Amino acid sequence: MKNNLKLSALIITAAGALLATQVAWAHGKNRDGWAGKFVTHATKKLELDSAQTEKLTALIKDIRQHKKKMHTDMQANVGRLFAKSRLTRQDALNIMEMREKSREKMRKLYADKMVAFHQMLRPEQRKEALKFFGKMFRGKWKHKRRHHH
Repeated sequence: MKNNLKLSALIITAAGALLATQVAWAHGKNRDGWAGKFVTHATKKLELDSAQTEKLTALIKDIRQHKKKMHTDMQANVGRLFAKSRLTRQDALNIMEMREKSREKMRKLYADKMVAFHQMLRPEQRKEALKFFGKMFRGKWKHKRRHHH
């Protein structure tokens, strides 16, 4: 039971880390810098070998590509609706539904990538990952964030 709780905590914190990386990319803030620092710190703290580092980088890159495509598709769909001469209430509801479907797809993608991340770690790395992500979310992992408005 205790191990299941730790595993759940690890998955949640790691998913949050990947999500935070994507939020930084989505907002155009230091796109490669923050993610690059995350991969560098994770590689060092978790003692990832080169194959694991490549897999982590690929996981983040894949999330980024999916997110970018979904954003582009959403913009195109909204653009088509707004190009109509008359926007109906149902059109507006359709936009909201598209957005919810996109969010659900991203949640599933994050879950799949989290499973892949977890599976690539050795047992001792999983224990260290829990500490690493815990420090990161408690603000003890120092990184510079640039705030753009």
